[in-house]
Amino acid sequence: MHTGRHGRAPLLVRGAVLDRKRIQSLERVGIYAVYVDDEIGAGIDVPHALSEQTRARASAALGTAIDRVRTEQSPSIPPRRSASSARSRS
Repeated sequence: MHTGRHGRAPLLVRGAVLDRKRIQSLERVGIYAVYVDDEIGAGIDVPHALSEQTRARASAALGTAIDRVRTEQSPSIPPRRSASSARSRS
C-alpha cells in the first residue's frame, strides 16, 4: 500500500467505503483513480512508476525544498534566461 505522501497515513484503509464525500476529498488532492484489492482484482500486478528508493529520495528532496520555502531560505535557483537572450547566444 502506498500513501499519498511519504511517511504519512494511508489515503484509504481496507474496508473504506468510497462514498461521494470521500471521492470528492480524493479528487481535491489530485487523486482520480484507486486500485481495489479484492477478488475481482486478484492477481493484478500494479506497476510502480518509481522504485521505492527513487520515491523516497524524491519525497525527501521535495520535503526539504518545501521546508526551505516555508522558512524563506529558498534554495539557490539560477535566474531563468528569456527566450530572446537564449536565441541571441546561438
